[in-house]
Amino acid sequence: MVSKSDLRGVGQDVPRNPQQSVPGGPGAGPAGPDIVQTSEGWGVGALVNRRLRGLNWPFWLTLVVALVLWESLSHLLDQPLVLAPIERIFAKAASLWNSGALQQDIYISGLEFVFGFLIAVVLGTAVGFMAGYWNRVGTVVNPILSAVQAMPVIGLGPIFIVAFGIGPSSKVAIVALTAFFPIALNACAGVQQTGEPLYELGRSFGLNTVQCLRKIAVPSSIPYLLAGFKVGVGRSLTAVVAGELFGGVHGLGLEIFTAASNFDTASVYVAVAIFAVEGVILSKLLEYAGRKAMPWQNS
Repeated sequence: MVSKSDLRGVGQDVPRNPQQSVPGGPGAGPAGPDIVQTSEGWGVGALVNRRLRGLNWPFWLTLVVALVLWESLSHLLDQPLVLAPIERIFAKAASLWNSGALQQDIYISGLEFVFGFLIAVVLGTAVGFMAGYWNRVGTVVNPILSAVQAMPVIGLGPIFIVAFGIGPSSKVAIVALTAFFPIALNACAGVQQTGEPLYELGRSFGLNTVQCLRKIAVPSSIPYLLAGFKVGVGRSLTAVVAGELFGGVHGLGLEIFTAASNFDTASVYVAVAIFAVEGVILSKLLEYAGRKAMPWQNS
């Protein structure tokens, strides 16, 4: 016999999962497309909307509008020494690439940036952590960092050229010194904002100084470190150009100086555009690293 409990759910509406495909609809069967019902509605439109959001279409739309305005103004003003047309800039980039000069300049400037920035990251993070964790060290170091950061470090470029030579070493030193201060100050601020009670709590659980820094200071300082790295990236790229302007054999900064001296505006814009693209790529990489290092902020 069938009991009443067996018939209790018969005839009642069964709630449907909003992410479930419609039986017999476009998504039914192994060959049908993956079309589901979401909060955005049914069909291909919802899928396209998600793809467009992933492409960051406002950025690309802004870029296209800017290029169109650039091209229009360059022909309207008809002053190629001030605003070179886009087709001339691309033609110059292709010419420099085919000659091999552009690859060499990118390689040299890239090496100077990478080594200088890595030195700044290691030394700046270490000094900032020590100044933030030990109050006595911070009392001595913080005023020096603040004072030297306000100085025009790039203006010391000729001194670095004399000290390290005209090769890449002098540019690496300029980049490292320029990016060191914002990284160190942000690392110090990140450690200080953690608060002494958390460190005392860690010591009460038997953590030593290194463990307190690794398990407490580093995780809580990640947002400050990333902010310092972003500022350091911008200053480092500027320092590469400034260092090569003072003296160099190869590099994008030297290309800018040589092209400007010869009134070759298209070559100047090629080098500047490469630095701009590098800045965007590095900024996006830092944002990606931040999402990976702080997954709790994505929820």
